[in-house]
Amino acid sequence: MQQLPKTKQKYKQTQLGEIPEEWQIVTMKQIVKSYRNGIYKLPEYYGRGIPSIRMFNINNGKVNSTEAPLLQVTEKELLDYELKPGDILINRVNSKELVGKAGIVDKGLGTVTFESKNIRVRILTHKSNPYYLNYFLNSDLYYKQIHSKTKAAIGQCTINQEDLNSVYICLPSLSEQKKIASILSKVDELIQKTDQIVKQTQRLKKGLMHILFANKKRLSQIKNIQLGGGPEEWIETTLGRLITLQRGYDLPSSMRNSGDIPIVGANGITGYHNVAKVKGPGVLTGRSGTLGKVYFVNKDYWPLNTSLYVKQFHGCDPKFIFYLLHTIDYEKHNAGTTVPTLNRNLLHPILVCVPKTVKGQQKTASILSNIDGLLEKEKQRKKLLSLLKIGLMQKLLTGKIRVKV
Repeated sequence: MQQLPKTKQKYKQTQLGEIPEEWQIVTMKQIVKSYRNGIYKLPEYYGRGIPSIRMFNINNGKVNSTEAPLLQVTEKELLDYELKPGDILINRVNSKELVGKAGIVDKGLGTVTFESKNIRVRILTHKSNPYYLNYFLNSDLYYKQIHSKTKAAIGQCTINQEDLNSVYICLPSLSEQKKIASILSKVDELIQKTDQIVKQTQRLKKGLMHILFANKKRLSQIKNIQLGGGPEEWIETTLGRLITLQRGYDLPSSMRNSGDIPIVGANGITGYHNVAKVKGPGVLTGRSGTLGKVYFVNKDYWPLNTSLYVKQFHGCDPKFIFYLLHTIDYEKHNAGTTVPTLNRNLLHPILVCVPKTVKGQQKTASILSNIDGLLEKEKQRKKLLSLLKIGLMQKLLTGKIRVKV
């Protein structure tokens, strides 16, 4: 990829801003071969047949068949509604933020059809490259236009084929379109590989935590788990013998002062205050409203009354307790009727399996912390690559960065 200095290039003003002089601005109508709204069938036709792509199967510029419902179709219907590699599927009914999202059908998707809330787009390949167009349809250049055309309905917005026909597209030569699509696809491959690493690491952590903390009728199997420094004996005990949980404290917004003390509730940090109620490090979980989330706080903090915090660790390692509390089935101990609620007295008797010594707890926490560190590193990498892609798309799709062809 080569960025040519703007002084050596001639640019012109268009409906989409400044683009190279030799590029064109066309409408979708000029490059589309055909549109087709998806198939509509009654519920009795679902449950067998071939996958039918729904709006949730269009993600990150791709069409997938994950959990797509099976639909019984005739040969004629399959002929009319089957998706082919290079087709672009656009969601025509959705929320204001999601309506108009587009994805391309890649090789390997298999035999699939698509449902009525989507529009299939087939383009004139002698005028435009489908992968280039798909990247354009996933850029702000497109979304700004399509969101101005959406028609509001009750709880949802819609677009139609006429709306798409009037969308403006920046169009370089076919060879430059292919090169731009190739560059962006390489960034997509890096994002996909990073995402796979994240998912693999999450599975590793989940499996390891299951091995480490599962205690029912399995204590004999994990009494001597190897934790780097040698075998460690694990024992069964109650949660209440390890820690004491306490309900948090009220702190109305009107009484909060500017400061750097985190205020932590059932959904994590909700703000900051100038006074701490509890010394850190701290471990909390949701008590009211949201159950099942567990938080670790490195510094002094204020636990809100929507949380249960660890008042006493009884000599246990705080980070180990943080991971241990992730293994509790909080819904099972929900004492609320309309609003989910946890009572600490229901949690203290829970049987758990833990290393016999604090040193063993620290080793266990260290292993899981290292995995979390790898996870965070890969998540940050994915975030940076996604930002890189957005910046590249904006510049490549408007010719601010030119490519050799």
